[in-house]
Amino acid sequence: MRKRLALLIWIAPAFLSLFACAPAAPGPPARGLLVIAIDGLRYDHLSYAGYDRPTTPALDELAQEGVFFRQAFAAAPWQIPAHMALISGADPRLARRVLPADVSVNQATQWHLPDEAPHPAASFLSHGISTAMFYDHPNLASIYGYQRGFHVYQGPDKDDDKQRPQFGSEAVFRRFQQWLTHSDPDQSWFAYLEVADLERVWSETDPRWDSRYSPRPELSRVPPVGDAQHLYFAVPRGRWSQGMSTLGEYEARYDGAIAQMDYAFRRLRCSMERLGRFENTTVVIVGSYGMSFGESGMLLDSGTFADVDLHVPLIVRPGAGFAFKAGLRSDDLISTVDVMPTLLEMAGLPITSGTDGQSFLRALNGVAAAPGRVIHASCAYQDGFATLDDRHCFERTWPGRALDPRLSASWFGDNERRPDELREVFHDRREHPSLGHLSVQGSDIEARANLARRGEAWAAKIHARRLRFQGPGVAEFAAPKETDPTR
Repeated sequence: MRKRLALLIWIAPAFLSLFACAPAAPGPPARGLLVIAIDGLRYDHLSYAGYDRPTTPALDELAQEGVFFRQAFAAAPWQIPAHMALISGADPRLARRVLPADVSVNQATQWHLPDEAPHPAASFLSHGISTAMFYDHPNLASIYGYQRGFHVYQGPDKDDDKQRPQFGSEAVFRRFQQWLTHSDPDQSWFAYLEVADLERVWSETDPRWDSRYSPRPELSRVPPVGDAQHLYFAVPRGRWSQGMSTLGEYEARYDGAIAQMDYAFRRLRCSMERLGRFENTTVVIVGSYGMSFGESGMLLDSGTFADVDLHVPLIVRPGAGFAFKAGLRSDDLISTVDVMPTLLEMAGLPITSGTDGQSFLRALNGVAAAPGRVIHASCAYQDGFATLDDRHCFERTWPGRALDPRLSASWFGDNERRPDELREVFHDRREHPSLGHLSVQGSDIEARANLARRGEAWAAKIHARRLRFQGPGVAEFAAPKETDPTR
């Protein structure tokens, strides 16, 4: 008996040490949040949205696995403010500086996302989630203030514009893959990728993809060419193909570029699957803004409040562990400012203070949003705003207010200055499914008045925040120059 007791006393510490040295119970699996924002991608050119060309087989597959939003709209119709809205989750007018008269107005002086604005990437980073941004166009460089909260921030500078390997979806995806490959597999992460292939297609040729689709004979018109960077009713010279290309040939090149970008995404997906990183990653594909082929008055460009520039595709494929309805096609009204609040909620984090968007996480399970929501768009090439509900779009613009007077002249057809000439458009997508908003007006007077009133109130609210962010002295010189808060 004594020998047995002694043996137990001798082996007990060793036996207990097995439990003391055993590995701790595993924590929750590392998850990824991946946003791919594609410049110039309009909704109706995705095959999954009903387009008659098979432009997006890889994105179609992702949409079938996730949730496809049929009423998603950009908060701004061109590159800089569109990404300001996506990255911050806030109205892009907050990033538009109010400048005194003695300061030269250009992109670098006019646009900067202030520190006081929401920076959701900083929230991810402060909660131990790795963050990275890989951008494709110099307009997303750090000078504009996007980079706050991103631990890794990479993309081309203005000086790199002749170095083709630095650009394109393949270059962006390659940088991201390298970062992901060398990152800790147990570390959750958030990455924002900006792709500008569809903006670059006009200045670069690729016979493999440019000739993938035959031009439509009904688009045989050869559009005129103008000298300005942005124009109405003419192709800007920087986007001209140096020949007698028809509108159908331009559209075929655009669709070929979409197919090329879709192929690059398929390769990215395969790479992530080989790394074992795709299943636990929530993937968001979003058009940052659209592209016009004359429907809105612009050719091979964007910058209006028409559907061709604002209506964008949005696909969300949640990673493993999230409840959602695969293959759902949601009709919830979504703004691109809603993307970041949704990802914050998916990460279990509070939505950043000052965010103007709202989470659509419940919509992933088919729970419809409360009726009556409106969303807003701003920062078009014509000063003004747009306010949208699930059926209508109200636009108020001043075509004569533009930094480049040639843009206004192309609208009016002469060089006479008309800074106070007001244009209002009320578009009903059910009555008139046209995408251009150039002439047809909706008939619901009450809905028009409601959207106008709500748009005015929102514009005034954002203007007050904008002045507050930019310092106490701003209001002194802003008042006489900006009597209209929608500018």
